[in-house]
Amino acid sequence: MLSAEAKERRDMDLNLRRNIEEEGNLRETAFAADRRARLENKSFAIAGIPTNSADSAIMAADLTSVERNTRQAISEMQDRLVQAEMRQKSAEERTVSMLDAIMSGLAGPGH
Repeated sequence: MLSAEAKERRDMDLNLRRNIEEEGNLRETAFAADRRARLENKSFAIAGIPTNSADSAIMAADLTSVERNTRQAISEMQDRLVQAEMRQKSAEERTVSMLDAIMSGLAGPGH
């Protein structure tokens, strides 16, 4: 019984680590997209390329889209982080409960 609980705990720890790593990757992707969008906007200004109103509108729409996608990715990452934290807390509570049961069994009727 203890080995099954230990295996479950290990599996939950592995899943939590995978989730944290994936969330970190999402965060890096969002930052990279934001950085790329900012650099593209600055490169036009540095190069002195005149932009007409149609180009400006397209660039503004692209930046708005990138910003929206970045915000959505961050929001999804936050949701997943909250879920991972809830799973971790649940695992910790089960571990404490299991340890309490073990300790009470050791200090049980024989002592």
